[in-house]
Amino acid sequence: MSSESENIKLEAALKEVTSAVRRCEKIKPKFAEGTSQHSLLKNRIQALRIAEFLIERKLYEKPDSMNEREAAFRGFMQTITSNPICEELEKTLAPIRSIQYKCQAGQKKHEVSTRIYQQLQKQIDAMILAEDLIQEECCVLNSSLPVKEEEYRTE
Repeated sequence: MSSESENIKLEAALKEVTSAVRRCEKIKPKFAEGTSQHSLLKNRIQALRIAEFLIERKLYEKPDSMNEREAAFRGFMQTITSNPICEELEKTLAPIRSIQYKCQAGQKKHEVSTRIYQQLQKQIDAMILAEDLIQEECCVLNSSLPVKEEEYRTE
């Protein structure tokens, strides 16, 4: 894939993810804190923000060393969670996949040629890209973690 076509896909995904964050933030006050709806929305917003960060970084940052990339991501993640980063990344996959599934279910109610179907496809494409970036980031972080000696002991 050419860099130009990749940038077009990243820009489209960023637009969709940013729009989803805005919509979620807008409806968040309608749910009482502590309810399941509030918790689900909070998790969705956090997952979308992580996706937004990863897309922006891939789109706008110049290639740099893995150490700088990892440091930037760790800094971002520390602003939103105190959990281990890979654990948090894995938790973000569920809300991203949920959005994707709901959009696919919505598409079944519309003809391919309709505007609604096409809009849902844009959201699906953005969530697929976000999921790929999240998984890629977790792999990068896992490969950069020091391996504990106990992990290689056999009994």
